[in-house]
Amino acid sequence: MLYKTIAINEDGEQKIIEMEYRTKAEFIHDLRANGYKVNASRVKTSDEWNRIMNTTNCEKWDWNPGRYK
Repeated sequence: MLYKTIAINEDGEQKIIEMEYRTKAEFIHDLRANGYKVNASRVKTSDEWNRIMNTTNCEKWDWNPGRYK
């Protein structure tokens, strides 16, 4: 599965990262192991991430629709 997120490196710079992993957890684990800060709720499949970025205002409920009703 192709996952995508915005991660923050050790210098505080934001970077969009898109990579293929078997699971979301593996993707997050590798990013953190390489020194990136990652908000797990902002890690989505590439298609879902692109949909949120291109068709919403990127509010917290856009990233977690079931949590905010």
